[in-house]
Amino acid sequence: MTMLAAHTDIEAILEGTVPPEELDRVLGLIAVASAAVEEFTGYRFAPGTYSVSRIVRDGRVQLAANVATVTGVRLVNERTGSVTEVSDYVVRGSTIYNLPCGRVEIDFTVTAPVPDEIVSLTAGIVAATLSGPPVGADQMTAGSYSVSFTASSGRVWLSASDKLVLGRYKRPAAAVVIL
Repeated sequence: MTMLAAHTDIEAILEGTVPPEELDRVLGLIAVASAAVEEFTGYRFAPGTYSVSRIVRDGRVQLAANVATVTGVRLVNERTGSVTEVSDYVVRGSTIYNLPCGRVEIDFTVTAPVPDEIVSLTAGIVAATLSGPPVGADQMTAGSYSVSFTASSGRVWLSASDKLVLGRYKRPAAAVVIL
């Protein structure tokens, strides 16, 4: 798993330095937030070589990161399992055009660093967790009335707005083949 942010990114959001005694906690929260982002999107954002399977929509496929090179595209017949090489595709940024309808397997290399949007979002998730109220439970009593509540879970979570931003990076759901 790739750390999608650094402690310095969290410091920039919080406008202060992370105390040395909190550094291990911050690095742990970055790891958890990174895993949550990768799990939600289905992508690893680290540079490297990848093979993915996608459903072609409107003759194109959008990949999550800037693609340095595409080394192969194959059309997969899901009923028979046969594979056909595709050669007349066009790559622009992270989008591959002129693809036939159906499921394709794509081999590609990513050399660009983690997108700034993902770094900022991951750092924001960790900063929100750190700047939240302290973890704990309180109880207040007034006469015969009593109320109990927890101040915070202290856990990393993706908000609805985080999921909205990550939506463009999320892998499309697999199609169902009906015979």
